[in-house]
Amino acid sequence: MNIFYTACIDVNVDNADSRHVLEVCESFSRSGHNVSLFVPKIKKYRKKTELKIIYVATPAKSVLLNYLLFYIFLIPYILVAYFKYKPDVLYSRYMASEIVITMIMKLLGCRYIAEVNGAFLDELRLKKSNSLLIKAVKIFENRLFNVADKIIVVTSGLKDYINCTFNIAIDKIAVVNNGVNTDISRPLDINKCKEELGLDKNRDYIVFVGSLRLWHGVNRLVEIVKYLSEKKDNICLLVVGSGPEEERLSKQISEASLTNKILMTGKVQHERVPLYIGSSLVCIAPYPDTVVSQHGFSSLKIREYMSCGRPIVTTNVGGLYEFVAENGCGTVVENNTDYEIAETILETINNKQEWQNISNTARRYATDNLSWDSAANNIISIINSSS
Repeated sequence: MNIFYTACIDVNVDNADSRHVLEVCESFSRSGHNVSLFVPKIKKYRKKTELKIIYVATPAKSVLLNYLLFYIFLIPYILVAYFKYKPDVLYSRYMASEIVITMIMKLLGCRYIAEVNGAFLDELRLKKSNSLLIKAVKIFENRLFNVADKIIVVTSGLKDYINCTFNIAIDKIAVVNNGVNTDISRPLDINKCKEELGLDKNRDYIVFVGSLRLWHGVNRLVEIVKYLSEKKDNICLLVVGSGPEEERLSKQISEASLTNKILMTGKVQHERVPLYIGSSLVCIAPYPDTVVSQHGFSSLKIREYMSCGRPIVTTNVGGLYEFVAENGCGTVVENNTDYEIAETILETINNKQEWQNISNTARRYATDNLSWDSAANNIISIINSSS
């Protein structure tokens, strides 16, 4: 199959979006499909890859403007490539602004598959964005979802959301969960990890990994650590990643006099993230109950925690109980309070036998069920069903 994949990402920024796109494209390629990945021309991909990456240049000097103009300047690039490679499918990591190129490719007889990873309208409302912008996005989304041959979402909650909000037939929407690279995210010896990172071997670490966004529960971390410190003096939280809430979190930590209890690493290369997870006894994902969480999570951080064989403490939102607790990979707190999260972390640390059982179960579940190849194969099956 000849697949054109469009994604408005910077391939050199090591975040969940770029990893998702590159892992899926490489899995497609390993399965024998011809993949052309169209991305904004910011910088060429630094790592070695067999992927065919087509960089779309715009006259923009800033990265933000480059993103905004990407789908306009994509048109000539994709038309030239269309007549050269004759694609079967246009597969897009969905953005509302792609409507023009989508309509052109549909007129040329190309199937259109939209991959949706979040409820963009609800995210805009959570950020209190301009009402006119929200209305415009809803119009574009409605048009795109109606012309798509298939819509791929990462949770069943998103499937229900698109079905109800845009009146899209339920059999047009398919769920494919995110994957994890089980070769990179792997169990490591806790003491060796501490030594390599220069961490105090006498301290007990817990870890939060990911982009620092409000709906990830970043604003709860200080209170959780306050509770923990009252019960266990040698505990320390590693916050691995960066994002919109980074500056605010740093200020909260300083004001609470917890700079020796919460270490912020900033952005870390993906290949080194397992060292931080490996240094820790418990991995946390303290998602609050928001409109975003109601659509479910297909969290990359939780998959990486599992693949590294570390127990998880998370909250009972977005289908996480079924994913984490029912698969024996950690504990989901029933009452979504900072105090209960802290108490559950302590219980997990103190129960050594159960800790080892959860560690083994989590790793086994990840290797058996969560590979990117498995996710990509499911996507190909869905694409084939759209013909």
